Amino acid sequence: GLAAAGKSTIAKIVAEKKSYVYIDTGAMYRAITYTALKQNADLTDEAALTELLKRTEIELVSAPEGQIVLVNGEDVTEEIRKDEVSNQVSIAAKHKGVREEMVKRQQQLGQKGGVVI
Repeated sequence: GLAAAGKSTIAKIVAEKKSYVYIDTGAMYRAITYTALKQNADLTDEAALTELLKRTEIELVSAPEGQIVLVNGEDVTEEIRKDEVSNQVSIAAKHKGVREEMVKRQQQLGQKGGVVI
């Protein structure tokens, strides 16, 4: 769907009403973008970025104050929402290898059940 169309808002509402976990796929892309920027990786290098993603653990944890995003155990919830990441996340997300790895992870999360993606 289009940006700012309300997809995440609806998903969060459904998850809350059903007591499911909301999987913020956008946060996952932001997490790998943040990681790449932190490591001075080239966001335009699809192969390198895909390899970095495969070595990166991204966790989405439900908490009373909202979802917490962990990268390799580090809380990056606030950092991934900063302009530096927001302005470049589309570069990382456009790569087929990155999208395929993210979809694989999202499918694994979905197989556990009790989630809204």
